[in-house]
Amino acid sequence: MQLTSNEKINFALLFLFVAIFTCKQLQPKEKVDELVIDGIHMRRQPCKEAMDEMFGRGVDTSKVCDCLFSNFYSFVKNDSALLQRFLVEQMVFTPEGHWREDYLLLYAACIRSNIVDSNYVLHLKPDMKAKFTGKFSKDFKAQGIPHGYNPDSLAACLVDKLDGGITIGEYFADDYSKLPRMQEMLLKCLADSAKK
Repeated sequence: MQLTSNEKINFALLFLFVAIFTCKQLQPKEKVDELVIDGIHMRRQPCKEAMDEMFGRGVDTSKVCDCLFSNFYSFVKNDSALLQRFLVEQMVFTPEGHWREDYLLLYAACIRSNIVDSNYVLHLKPDMKAKFTGKFSKDFKAQGIPHGYNPDSLAACLVDKLDGGITIGEYFADDYSKLPRMQEMLLKCLADSAKK
């Protein structure tokens, strides 16, 4: 049986299509950097980017994220609302209410155990400075800062001094507020924030 030129072209195109399809299937697929916890696939990249932005080369971002994901999952798996938020957002978040303090301790423990350069100086991005300033101001107001001091000015001053003025090792020390450099910063800020 003799093939016509149209049949030869059709067979050639079919062969080419099969060859291309087979080659595409045999190519290695791009590996996704993820952690699997109880069958849940968590992408590491968003967490690693956030850790890099906050702590730079001061921490092993992969290990920090693994620690946060696995410990945070253990933390939220029995609370359906928190678990659902974790699954939807695919990211660790700061819970509100009575869970907040436990989460912050978990977060600090994950950072502390994965510091690779304790002398890395922290530099805060503008959005982080705003968050820290708001948190410190709120804390100062709740703690009843002594009369005659402006809690907002005190918070802003302290954040300005922390930015580029403290290492990751100092910040995540057991009680960084008692470190001599922190005491100096606080005293300077108290003097600067006294109401006139």
